Amino acid sequence: MKTPRWSGMAATALLAAAIATALVVAVRAELLYESRRAALEHARDANRTLVLLASRIIERDISACTRALQTLDASMPAIETPAMHTCLARFVATESAAAPGKLAQAMVMDAAGNIVQDSADSLACHVGLADEPFFKLHSKSPQPSVQISAPFRSCLLDGARTIALSRRLSAADGRFAGVALVAINIGYFNQLFADLAPGTQGGIAVLRDDGVPIMRNAFVRGDLGFGHADVFRHFIVHPGGDFVDYSDVTAGARLYHYRFISAAPLLIVVSASGMDMFADWRRRAMQVGVLTAGFGAGCFMLAVMLIRQQRRRVQAEEELERAIKTDPLTHLPNRRALDDTVASEWTQAARENTELAVLFIDVDYFEAYHDRYGRLAGDETLSTVGRVITRALRQSGGTAGRYDGEVFMAVLPRTPLHAAIEIAEEIGEAVRRCDIPHADNASGKVTVSIGVATRVPSLDSDGNALMREADEALYAAKAEGRDRVASNSMPSDIDNS
Repeated sequence: MKTPRWSGMAATALLAAAIATALVVAVRAELLYESRRAALEHARDANRTLVLLASRIIERDISACTRALQTLDASMPAIETPAMHTCLARFVATESAAAPGKLAQAMVMDAAGNIVQDSADSLACHVGLADEPFFKLHSKSPQPSVQISAPFRSCLLDGARTIALSRRLSAADGRFAGVALVAINIGYFNQLFADLAPGTQGGIAVLRDDGVPIMRNAFVRGDLGFGHADVFRHFIVHPGGDFVDYSDVTAGARLYHYRFISAAPLLIVVSASGMDMFADWRRRAMQVGVLTAGFGAGCFMLAVMLIRQQRRRVQAEEELERAIKTDPLTHLPNRRALDDTVASEWTQAARENTELAVLFIDVDYFEAYHDRYGRLAGDETLSTVGRVITRALRQSGGTAGRYDGEVFMAVLPRTPLHAAIEIAEEIGEAVRRCDIPHADNASGKVTVSIGVATRVPSLDSDGNALMREADEALYAAKAEGRDRVASNSMPSDIDNS
């Protein structure tokens, strides 16, 4: 049978397709993994550059104002100094800014909080700023260091949200004499970071070192995790760098890069969303996934096509082999198939040390029958005899076929001589019971002559001698008057020696 061969080829084709697909998937997965790492590193580099540039600009501007404030004292609190001019020049809005004009204002307040000097020359704040937290802080603390306030709204800078860089002014005896400050419009930071947010879901924030937000530039209302306790704790524990954390606002991972500003107690944080960082990567991954799936499907389709083609080829070979080894009239094995059967059974019997029997069966006076009754009747008679022989061999497990013309052959493995003779007698009797008319036969019906030969084969010989003995026995049966069974008298090679 060809089924094992066919199954093996199908399994091999499918396995080859699976291995090819697996290799492609593995290579693509490795490339996607490396490209994802590259996307993350690219985002890190971009955020690092953004934070570094922004922090240097803010450090420069804040440092200029800090130096200007440090030049003032209670005895000479005039703000019209070159240093202060340099400070305020840093904070000028661009033409595209939301609030064109100056983004900073310098002033001096006395101990009561009244504005006594104003760089805007308007002294617009008549109510003073004595209630602001930064003013109260300086009135109580003798430290002359510059402080940065939380954002607040006042009459300064037309009521815009403002932070104050402020410094205590002390009299000669150390008493509180007032506050010098530079008010900076939060729009300064918005202008600085305009259109710089990393991606559609990214954000930039400026925080005080105590976590108070100064400015947020984000795509949604929310701090993007900037003020989350664990996130801010990371800022404090590690003075600079980046890390990945989860944001409840965007429900996903975010990359934070941050840096403290040395000139002021400020912290710049840039937050990039995983959706933005890996947007291109996801598109590529989707494309690669589709292409890989297509490749895998193509491999399996090709394998299936090859399997089908191979199956048709195997089936064609099997059909051709059957045709080559099958008699077209009786549909029994032909001489080639019978020769192969004798060879294989001979080898098997030699290994098992069992007897092998061969029967030659000849239809008596068939030429005369053919001439009298015609070709069609002759073909029908041969087919009938073939069916009779096949039925007789069912229990013995033997093989029957048409050897040549009106001669049939039967191969009986593990069958001693007496059993082979009994089977031959059954065949002869069964043919006679068919009662096929045959006027040229003395019995008046179709009969057969059978030659029987048996041997215990050996591996150093073949079955040709056994077939010759069966053929000789057939001629003996025909010489003795036909319609009978004759056999060889030497059932084994040992008897022949």
